Parts: sequence; C-alpha cells; structure tokens
Amino acid sequence: MGPDRLRPSQQVKRQPNEWTLSELSRHLGISQPTLYAWMKQGKLTSRRARVSNHSLWLIHADGNEIQRLKDLRKAPKTGTNHTRVP
Repeated sequence: MGPDRLRPSQQVKRQPNEWTLSELSRHLGISQPTLYAWMKQGKLTSRRARVSNHSLWLIHADGNEIQRLKDLRKAPKTGTNHTRVP
C-alpha cells in the first residue's frame, strides 16, 4: 500500500466510540480471536462496515464498555472443567 493510500479502517465512517477489532485488541490487551468470539456470542455491540471492496467489523466501546470488557476478561471462565481425573 502506497503512502498516499488510506487503510479501510481509516476510510470508514465511524460512529463515536467505534473501534476495529485490531484497535480494541491492542487497547485492552485481549486477543482478536477472543474479541471476535465475544462478538459472535453477542457480548459486544458491533456492525460490519464496507469500504470499497473491503469489509471490517466495528465494535462500539465507550468508557463504561471498556471497563466491562476488562472485567469480563478477568472473570473466571464458566462451562469448562480443567480438573484432571486420575
């Protein structure tokens, strides 16, 4: 990509407090696959945006949502049992 070309994430019209998966992942220190799974599970408010022939996910996360996601990351996982049986 040349220096004069903008990435799709720089071209898309965003609402206030919208992040790409990559941006939010870096900001929170949470992997993109985890955020994507949460999005698919309905734990994140998101929308798919199209720019030219590209599409990307935008996630709404204001200050309160950022804190909720940090807390969610710290919460113990449910539905899995990691105890080994001899």
